[in-house]
Amino acid sequence: MHQPKEALANFELAAQSSQDPAAWHEAFTALIFSGRYEDAMERLNQWLATHLEDGEAWRLTGWLYLRVGAWREGLTAAEQAVRFYPDNPHSHDLLGWAILRARSNPGEALHAFTNAIRLSPSNPWLRKGYAYAQWMAGHEDETRFSCEKILDLLRDGLADAEVSSLRGWCLAHLGRQDEAIAEYTKALAIAEWEPSANAFRLAFAHMMVGDEAHAESALAHAWRVLDDEQWAPAHAGSR
Repeated sequence: MHQPKEALANFELAAQSSQDPAAWHEAFTALIFSGRYEDAMERLNQWLATHLEDGEAWRLTGWLYLRVGAWREGLTAAEQAVRFYPDNPHSHDLLGWAILRARSNPGEALHAFTNAIRLSPSNPWLRKGYAYAQWMAGHEDETRFSCEKILDLLRDGLADAEVSSLRGWCLAHLGRQDEAIAEYTKALAIAEWEPSANAFRLAFAHMMVGDEAHAESALAHAWRVLDDEQWAPAHAGSR
């Protein structure tokens, strides 16, 4: 994860040395990952004031809004991202998550997630939103099918926290709680990706198998981590 000083240094380097949008996008991303949300938002707004049709900057703005729980602003930014960068699957993925957060409308969100998958069918990260929206809509068979597809695409994935978290989420939805527990435990051992969210998921998986002692321990850990986190965990955001 980027450190704050490194993120700011990257941003200043991009600002001083290049008008290439890609360099600025990388700098914005570094600021967001470092937790410098106010700095990132200020600089994104400055950039968009003179680069209104920069779809990737709109996507990063929407992603940032969703991270801080500003659902309606995130939805507006996501709509602009799709408008100006319609060929980017991550723009459609962001729009799907924004619709779920701002409108709680899984049917509408599924349309956006379907567009994302159509543009990048082999990317498992773009399928989580689709599976989640199917689950919200009460479509159990579609949810299970989507989770199986994600697990298949992750079969040769790297063993990092984000991969283990996504595997755990899918396994839990398939009723394979023991395997889900193992994956969430792996994710928490690495700890860099949504640590409190994974701890809550781990607690729920323990509850599903009737292991109250471990569930209580995981739940207590989740609350401790949540208190220590400097940013609110969010589902939104694609690799």
